[in-house]
Amino acid sequence: MSLEELKKYEDRWETSVGACIPGERVIFRGKDLFTDAYDLGWVGLLFYGISGREFSKPELEMLEAMMVISGSFPDPRIWNNRISALAGTARSTASLGFSAATAVTEAQIYGHGAVIKAFEFIEAGTKATANGANLEEFTLSWMKKARRVPGFGRPITDVDERLGPLLAVAKKLSLDGGPHLAFALSVESFLKNSRYKQGMNAAGLVCALAADMNVSMRDFYMFSWLSFLGGIFPCYTDATEKPEGSFFPLSCKKINYVGKGRRTW
Repeated sequence: MSLEELKKYEDRWETSVGACIPGERVIFRGKDLFTDAYDLGWVGLLFYGISGREFSKPELEMLEAMMVISGSFPDPRIWNNRISALAGTARSTASLGFSAATAVTEAQIYGHGAVIKAFEFIEAGTKATANGANLEEFTLSWMKKARRVPGFGRPITDVDERLGPLLAVAKKLSLDGGPHLAFALSVESFLKNSRYKQGMNAAGLVCALAADMNVSMRDFYMFSWLSFLGGIFPCYTDATEKPEGSFFPLSCKKINYVGKGRRTW
């Protein structure tokens, strides 16, 4: 940025997202936060803040179901929950523990990294097949490029227990008829009947459902950041109620040390 451009922003920031007028009101993307925006609800407010868009009640219910079902696992063995529990057993503050736990959800093979890649694949595949591309050839070309099909497969088990409940909610809300979901289900059918034997995982499903609600990848990435907090919070509080430093201790005899022996200083 040039010096002249920087001068335009000195002591000045133009924004349409809102303003706080102390002692009077808060403007939230053109709405009064205390009277107009209040009715949006928490999930609706988050997405309105991200994109300026208001969603229907069925869409908001679907988005909230994604948060509840896809990431709210209160298991301290899971990578981000483990950090939250470690913070609790170390008697760190909750804010520091939660910040560290959410930071690692940026990982590329799980969490937000996996969501972004799945969104890219499903959006690109839906568009390509709508324009006449062969679904199987498109999927295999993506697999060759990325070494996997984003949104499909799971390292521990072939079954993703979240798919059934999420699809049931989508069907109840009549949000299961979009082209992105149809593409994702077709890819799953192809992969399951191929030598790869891979089913869809939760990342693939939530991305397809979100894309069918015309949610952009950027907006869904920002929103999905919250989805793990349902598991992160209880793991921290559980650890604070146990003895300090007791979270998964490791005795020295469990370490296979192959370096130099004991030395005298």
